[in-house]
Amino acid sequence: MAYERVLLQGASKKTKQSLVDAANRLLPTFVKHALWRPKERAFIGRAMLSRDTERLKEDLEIGVRLAQSLGLDVSEVELPV
Repeated sequence: MAYERVLLQGASKKTKQSLVDAANRLLPTFVKHALWRPKERAFIGRAMLSRDTERLKEDLEIGVRLAQSLGLDVSEVELPV
């Protein structure tokens, strides 16, 4: 994490904005992947959906706090959950 902090300290505003833009493009795909279950597990998947969604929200919030601690302004990141 120390190396990421050093890289981001010297990064331009444009580079930082590119990271936020990439997060907005990739997060919906990440959420779909995280919540996907094979057909064979559809029944249990539906039963677990609320807990899976809750855990995913927690993970995304941790990611936001981590990005903020590295100096990124992630206020424009749209969390898809």
